[in-house]
Amino acid sequence: MTIMKDKEQPEESQPKKRKVSQGPIKEKARTMQKLVDAVGIVLRSEGYTGLTIAKIAAAAGLDRKLIYAYFGDVNNLIETYIRKRDYWANSYDDEIVPDIITQNHVSVTDGQHFLQGHFNAFLEDVEMQKMILWELSEVNPLLIEIAELREKVGEELFKYSDPYFEGTGVNMRAITAVMIGGIYYLSLHAKTNGVTICGIDVNQPDGKQAILDALAQIVAFGYEAAEKAKK
Repeated sequence: MTIMKDKEQPEESQPKKRKVSQGPIKEKARTMQKLVDAVGIVLRSEGYTGLTIAKIAAAAGLDRKLIYAYFGDVNNLIETYIRKRDYWANSYDDEIVPDIITQNHVSVTDGQHFLQGHFNAFLEDVEMQKMILWELSEVNPLLIEIAELREKVGEELFKYSDPYFEGTGVNMRAITAVMIGGIYYLSLHAKTNGVTICGIDVNQPDGKQAILDALAQIVAFGYEAAEKAKK
């Protein structure tokens, strides 16, 4: 006699979890990013004097009311943009500086890479160039705050490099200040007038490389001079 097996009972289907729609959240993020990007568009085309709420909203293709809704006012929007664009601030956020700090030492290579990176970034970044011109053109609390943030990042580096140069007669802070000033002027001059300085055109690959090499040499000279003074 054949024994009939009971038919297997189908497993009870688990109730499907209801997906929470991320649509509104993503849409808000996209809108905010469009407004931030629009600040850069206006800055590139018209400079800092063009950064009005009407022009930023028009560049984004959005209602100006969204600036108030998401950022409070146009100044907060501009601040958000600047913080995302500033090389020094981003160096801190991207862990370039924290990696150096973790080692408790700023080597000659660290100094060279940081300054060369600053030159590479600034030379190609029209928006950052406009921001520096803005800083030089008027007193602005936001720009002062950003400049102070750069100083904070610099202090984190100098905190670990100062002991190496102490008592050697080499003022690496002053040397770095001169190099940063040179980076700004060379880049702004080249992009504004396109004229050479000392026969060097940083708009051309060989001219750009010459400045990168010089930055590395100056940093190396500082470390070598300090090392000789210690002997």
